[in-house]
Amino acid sequence: MAEKKRPVNGWVLLKNANADKTDGGIIVPDFGTTKHAMRRSKTAIVAAVSEGWLNPHTGKLVEPRVKVGDSVWLADGRPVVMWQDDPDYCLVHQEDICCVFEKAGN
Repeated sequence: MAEKKRPVNGWVLLKNANADKTDGGIIVPDFGTTKHAMRRSKTAIVAAVSEGWLNPHTGKLVEPRVKVGDSVWLADGRPVVMWQDDPDYCLVHQEDICCVFEKAGN
């Protein structure tokens, strides 16, 4: 990722959790080198989170329910915003994250 990306309005920046990194630092996505690897992969790591979003009915800020470093599962068929220059990162709205994996004891 060349520049820092900071999501806003309830969006979450995710990193493909299934991409493997070689000893030389080359990232190999779990579904090959296609730019659509994140669309096929359901698990991801939260790389950045917005401050929340305004509830249109109450006008109150809805705080994020995920944090940087969380391992998450994505809902099927929901919009994913991809970058052509970095297929291992994408943006999803927080509502499209359906599960956060927690370690036993948390």
